[in-house]
Amino acid sequence: GAEYVIGGVFYALLSQSAVDAAVESQLVLDALRRSSKALTDASEGELGEYLSGLSPDALKGLAANVKGIYHELLYVHNYNATYSDTRAEVFGATNHPGADIQIRDVDSGQVVEQIQLKAVMEAANVEAHLNKYPDIPVLVTNEVADKFNDPRVGRSGHDNEALQAQTEGDLAALLDNSVGDRAGDAALLAAGVASTRELLEMLRGERDFPDATLNVLKGAGTAAAATALTAYLFG
Repeated sequence: GAEYVIGGVFYALLSQSAVDAAVESQLVLDALRRSSKALTDASEGELGEYLSGLSPDALKGLAANVKGIYHELLYVHNYNATYSDTRAEVFGATNHPGADIQIRDVDSGQVVEQIQLKAVMEAANVEAHLNKYPDIPVLVTNEVADKFNDPRVGRSGHDNEALQAQTEGDLAALLDNSVGDRAGDAALLAAGVASTRELLEMLRGERDFPDATLNVLKGAGTAAAATALTAYLFG
């Protein structure tokens, strides 16, 4: 894209699409849209603006929710790519009582099974579901499955770590793209930081803070710095 010079730093204008076309990334976007009725038809740019307007606590909670929904959508996608006589589908509402997914017979259209998916690391969360809905099996991430010896608990085939990394990466990319259009980014760019992701690496200790960047971060009301700190919650 067109290039500008700010404080001696060259950078390309961010493309309209911050998330790549991979199935996993697109499912994360779909999960974000399912997380709120207000986002059902949101474009990628609108999703980024929505994220950038959230408080740190709200953003952190949303990330966990989106990861759970992404887990469901990814399971459905993989199930339907594997089986032809039955088909998996999510319920219309994300808060459907007792189950997240139903399996239908392709020929009859009848529901043959309902399943709850859990993308959590706490066994107690799964046990609570089993106590409340003893007849609905639970599929959990591979790490949690090892904690159970219960025929009602199975593996979803996905690792919690991988689900989290995918969700965090795509949400951070949306934030990056949103922040890139703000005037506040000019201050970071002038200080030698090319993007929110680069600042995130500094916050994680993966690269050093330039003195100029430290001075910018100490300034009050820098929108890009504040948004970068919310992105850090994904780390």
